[in-house]
Amino acid sequence: MRILLLSLKKTVPSLTCLFKSASKQETFAVEASFFKHNESYQRRFAYFIASCVLPQRLDNVPYFVNISATLAERSEIRSIGDEKGRIQKKYGICIPPVHGEISVGNIIEFLELTQILGASHFTFYDLSMSESVRNVLNYYQDLGLVSVFPWNLPLYTGKNDLYYFGQPLAIWECLFRSMRHFDFVALHDLDEFIVPVRHENITALLGTFIRKTIVDTDQNGSHLITQRVFYRTREVTSYYTKCIVDPRRIFEQGIYHISKPIEEFYEADKVNWEVARVFHYRECHDSRAVHQLRCSSFIVDKTTQRFGENLMHNFELKMNIIPFHL
Repeated sequence: MRILLLSLKKTVPSLTCLFKSASKQETFAVEASFFKHNESYQRRFAYFIASCVLPQRLDNVPYFVNISATLAERSEIRSIGDEKGRIQKKYGICIPPVHGEISVGNIIEFLELTQILGASHFTFYDLSMSESVRNVLNYYQDLGLVSVFPWNLPLYTGKNDLYYFGQPLAIWECLFRSMRHFDFVALHDLDEFIVPVRHENITALLGTFIRKTIVDTDQNGSHLITQRVFYRTREVTSYYTKCIVDPRRIFEQGIYHISKPIEEFYEADKVNWEVARVFHYRECHDSRAVHQLRCSSFIVDKTTQRFGENLMHNFELKMNIIPFHL
């Protein structure tokens, strides 16, 4: 039993899992052990996973568990139930908490192109979405293509108290949520696309580590960014890699790498640059970037153009039928 937590580093709560036997009507108490995510960094709050081993004497598969703050008092925090339905889909996308200004056109382009590239479902976390973005996602949610979950951070957490709105915790949550539903999940932002070079789509490829290049958005042309912006940095980075993973084989997932597989003998495969690439659409010069690529040397890369015809058709169709407010 895994429980994800956002907690002060120095005051991690003591938790106990209470499992109830179906036939004997007994309750088994198991004290949780804690593991801290390595991407908590030097912040006031950290991300933890609490693990409770199922008791050997438990005679049934539990459908819910009561979580208590202390073993002695057994003051219940909440019951965690088993979700209904086990629909297996091939390839899901986990998007970190959405906030800030995002245009309707950009999010529709992201959803439509990423579907063409092989994605079957998208998981979003709503930190502070605009009403127009929510309306777009509601449309895709009705189609069964999108799930949106609230990302309500505690009011007493400041901007610098945790790393990037809790993105590592959201990735962790999405990873565990995806285990029963997807064979593979990709973890990336709305301005990033994992694009196959030789294969028809990502489901035909399904690699794990893919190197990234920066595509400078300060260019003119079509209103679809992936069909008008073709100048990228000549360099590629092995630091800002993106991952496609089997969620059942991962215990701890980082933003740019696999931190800890569920078994030590699992290894990540590196995908060759000539097989698949990550295109990150942003302004090239970024003073906040840790490993900044040189922005003085660009080359033309039209890998995404081969998906343009399908994308343009789907994009125009959705723009005409989705009810949203500008």
